[in-house]
Amino acid sequence: MSQHITTTRRLVFSSNQTIPERFKAVAGAFPDEPALFFRDKTLTFAELDRLSDQLAQALLRLGVQTGDFVAICLDRSPEMMVAIFAILKAGGAYVPIDVDYPPDRRQFLIKDANAKVLLTQQYLKKRLPDTDAPVIALDADWWRIDRQFDPAKPTQNPVEPAQPAYMIYTSGSTGKPKGVLISHENLMNQLEGQQDIAPAPIGRMILTCSISFDVSVLTIFWALLQGAPLVLPGQGEEKDMEILSGLIARHGVTHLLTLPSLHTLLLDQAPPERLQSLRLVNVSGEVCPTSLAQKHEKLLPDTQLYNLYGPTEATVNCTFFTIPKGFNAPKVPIGKPILNYELFILDEKMREVAPGEVGEIYIGGSKPVVGMGYWNREKLTRERFIANPFRQVRGGSVLYKTGDLGRWLPDGNIEFLGRSDFQVKFKGYRIELGEIETAIAQHLGVRETVVVLKGEPGSEHQKLVAYIVPGSVFELNVNELREFLAVTLPDYMMPTTFVFLEKMPLTTNGKINRAALPDPDHQRPELAQAFEAPETELEVLLSELWANLLGVSPIGRHDKFFELGGTSILAARFIGELQKRMKASVFITTIFDHPTIATYAAFLEAHYADK
Repeated sequence: MSQHITTTRRLVFSSNQTIPERFKAVAGAFPDEPALFFRDKTLTFAELDRLSDQLAQALLRLGVQTGDFVAICLDRSPEMMVAIFAILKAGGAYVPIDVDYPPDRRQFLIKDANAKVLLTQQYLKKRLPDTDAPVIALDADWWRIDRQFDPAKPTQNPVEPAQPAYMIYTSGSTGKPKGVLISHENLMNQLEGQQDIAPAPIGRMILTCSISFDVSVLTIFWALLQGAPLVLPGQGEEKDMEILSGLIARHGVTHLLTLPSLHTLLLDQAPPERLQSLRLVNVSGEVCPTSLAQKHEKLLPDTQLYNLYGPTEATVNCTFFTIPKGFNAPKVPIGKPILNYELFILDEKMREVAPGEVGEIYIGGSKPVVGMGYWNREKLTRERFIANPFRQVRGGSVLYKTGDLGRWLPDGNIEFLGRSDFQVKFKGYRIELGEIETAIAQHLGVRETVVVLKGEPGSEHQKLVAYIVPGSVFELNVNELREFLAVTLPDYMMPTTFVFLEKMPLTTNGKINRAALPDPDHQRPELAQAFEAPETELEVLLSELWANLLGVSPIGRHDKFFELGGTSILAARFIGELQKRMKASVFITTIFDHPTIATYAAFLEAHYADK
């Protein structure tokens, strides 16, 4: 182990290296060390290197050239990691497409990226849209890839540090997602900055998010490119705190990168003894509440907690705040710039504001850290990726205009103060409310709509609320609206609550007055099914639990958890409360399989009658 640490420390991150070059060096240094843990399977660095070489050569045979996009639509698995490194070796940039995305969104991403090849699994092929690109099912087609591999032939295309490594799509105000291009040197400079924050070698890291969320980029490459193994939960298992904490304990995970809301859930539901291997926890993607910092210190006093901030366009994170013991300030700052980054807080005339004054956050760097721009969105790229008037050297010549508001605190940290427009951060994703509004407005029964984010920032009760003025042609109900939107919007963009209004409140100049929109009441929404009261004692108990969690009453025995405003985090809360009462383990997937009071009560009666 001591040699592993020494060698790791010699492998410093450098923006002159590409990701494949760095990975080859790591695989050569630690060929027999574990790289991936997945269920009962372990893959060494040598095996990951060999398998990604095989797939890279197959991509070359299919004509993948340097700079081409290759789409990935896979369950979380070792094959997913093989695919990522193979694409990078072939000179391509990977485009993640979440397996849970609705059909219309998957189709748009594949078409917009003009993906040269699509990597998937056999069972997913029938869910994917028709495409002219070759489709490889890595499970069913691997025998052919293995048989055709020739170690004497090339497995890589030439790649330069300034070329794209990945493209992640974020929400777009026009109603269509926009692809953010990030280069090899962008990522390597991000990793150098992260290593500067926490220079101690990683023991083991765990991946807790989708690869379509950019925290996955830091999780994957910060671990594997320094020779540390990555633990992969199965698809959906990261939402179950019983399973997640078990994996942390079983594998001795030392580093965790996650959302504040998910870390709160983990601390609330996992036995603390399962989390004692953790040495570092980074939270980002949402506002970090002070209550989380205090809860973390109480349960994990020897684990350092960091609050980080950054948009996808600036390569994951650009600031960090080391949360000290005894922290009790009203708000957790987003901190100071990470190594290689520079932050500016400017007024509307691009002048730096004085400490304490509010301005817009702009991100630059002493090295290339700001992304390459938006794919096929030249006008928007020019508007958001602008010339840096404060630094003209290469790498620092571009500023990213975030749209986020902030101010410098007296101690040199930055306080985040929200948005200057209608973009919000929800469940770790930056969402353009206009994209949701556009999707809702496509329904023939909707005359007018506005979507807002309600609730305390960073709390699990934050929710997207859609206000709708119905048209006169169609009867509207929540079930039908959700089914309509599910074709277009991913789960994290689905409104939690729908409020029907006779008319929108207006300002004196005739614009919609968002501040005057009423708070959602706690009444049961308009659903397709008629209300039917709970019948048994167990159904009554479940309806009371749901009512307390969802803030909705009354709840009928045939009402569905997610149609009442349930989210995956609230589902985990429900399961946690149920486990406490029953003193038994219940998987979170059960609420997805049995989503009504009646069906869930029947499930409990059938499987937990003695509890």
